[in-house]
Amino acid sequence: MSAPRKLGRKQEALIASLLTEATHAAAAAQAGVSEATVQRWLHLPEFQTAYRQARRQLVECAISQNDCHSGTLNG
Repeated sequence: MSAPRKLGRKQEALIASLLTEATHAAAAAQAGVSEATVQRWLHLPEFQTAYRQARRQLVECAISQNDCHSGTLNG
C-alpha cells in the first residue's frame, strides 16, 4: 500500500476557497485554477479526503463556538 500523496499548494488553496466561496466558479477564481481543474480534483480520492476533513473541522469548530456562546456546554 502506497502512502497518500500530499496535496499541492494550489490544491490546498482550492480547499480553502471551496470553504469560503459560494460557487465552484468563485472558488476556482480565488484559488487561481480553472473550473475544469476544480471538477477534476474533486474526483481525486486524496483531494476528497482532505476536503471532507477540512469541512468537518470547520463544522465542528462552528458547533463548538455556538455551544460555548449559548451556554449549552457543561464545563
